[in-house]
Amino acid sequence: MKVLIVGASGGIGKALVSHYRNNDHDVSTISSQLTNPHLATSDYSPNALEVDWLKQPGELADFFSYLKSQDRLPEAIISCTGFLHEADHLPEKKLTELDHKFFTRNMELNCYSHVLISQIIEQTYKRKDQLKLVCLSAKVGSISDNHLGGWYSYRMSKAALNMFIKTLSIEWSRSRPNSIVAALHPGTTDTTLSEPFQKRISPDKLYSSSLTAERIASVVANLNADDSGKLLFWDGSALGY
Repeated sequence: MKVLIVGASGGIGKALVSHYRNNDHDVSTISSQLTNPHLATSDYSPNALEVDWLKQPGELADFFSYLKSQDRLPEAIISCTGFLHEADHLPEKKLTELDHKFFTRNMELNCYSHVLISQIIEQTYKRKDQLKLVCLSAKVGSISDNHLGGWYSYRMSKAALNMFIKTLSIEWSRSRPNSIVAALHPGTTDTTLSEPFQKRISPDKLYSSSLTAERIASVVANLNADDSGKLLFWDGSALGY
């Protein structure tokens, strides 16, 4: 299967790349964190785009066009981009801590990044092409599951992503009938994103990135039309919005 991992430099993204390559899939990657600053984006070697594509969406479109020209257009795209905290700014505990800059950063990386990928898909894929698009979301973005409060920006941005996925699935059911789009909660994974909060988590609820990658790949493999538009748990079961 041809697979594209977006956000391939993050903990889950790296694990997904390793998982799919170890299982002989054709893997392409997109990352906004340069691992090789001398890599020219026009080279796309090895089938990788390394650029701040949120600021340079044209580079993103060119990369998809390149994959299409090489007959490597992905059948599955897993978008792993996400944001929770900065060195000097943890998720908000109360309303007075919410500020415009941090909120905008959350919305940009947790929601709009996935919107942009979807728009490039629209430009590149034909109506009848088969595609599975999975965007990593979070259970804390579920409005019905919010019993603790706090984490305003992160919760709102993930709830916005979940609404985007639902709305997109309705449009694509008409315009792209062979496409499936879903949001996925991967579970709390041992990465830099969750690191400041791991002391509060039971060891059996903190998963290795390799285990999370295996679970995500299993969900992707088993996605069907009935899953389109849903927020899914890492075992494939549906979560409430």
